[in-house]
Amino acid sequence: PYGLWSAGPNDLHGVGMTGSSPYGFFHFDGTAWSVPLADARTDNGLVSQVRGIDGASPTFVWAIDGGRTIWRLVGGTWQRYTTGAPLSGSQTLAGLWVESPTKVHCVGNFGIFSCDEATGYGAIQPMPSRTGGGTPTVRAARRSTTHGLTAVGEDGLRGLVWRFDGT
Repeated sequence: PYGLWSAGPNDLHGVGMTGSSPYGFFHFDGTAWSVPLADARTDNGLVSQVRGIDGASPTFVWAIDGGRTIWRLVGGTWQRYTTGAPLSGSQTLAGLWVESPTKVHCVGNFGIFSCDEATGYGAIQPMPSRTGGGTPTVRAARRSTTHGLTAVGEDGLRGLVWRFDGT
């Protein structure tokens, strides 16, 4: 697996290689593993290399692939939420965190953007570069009420940690 998220001991969702199928989703219900979607594909039919997953509750789980596809678990079925938007060129997804049942934040070699089901995509927010060149790649991010937003990634050969307290 490339990523795991759990709503509890009887509800574990994972993404990654699914046995003989390239990439997909797997699930543990407390008794057995199942593969609700194997051989995940993007809108244009390419293999979706699903690599990140996070959730807000058992019914609100989101995932991203290593390219530009955002997935959502809807009624127990994995569906492509979108492919591509708002990314362009060589921008790709690397991680995500779910803030609420309807809001997800995605990170990658572009910085961070949010996606809210009611309002759509927010603007891409690039992260500050330590070396002064280009946009660093953000690999993962989380928000807490005590520490604000913390993100990790790299800028060239340097590892970076960013922290944003809302101001």
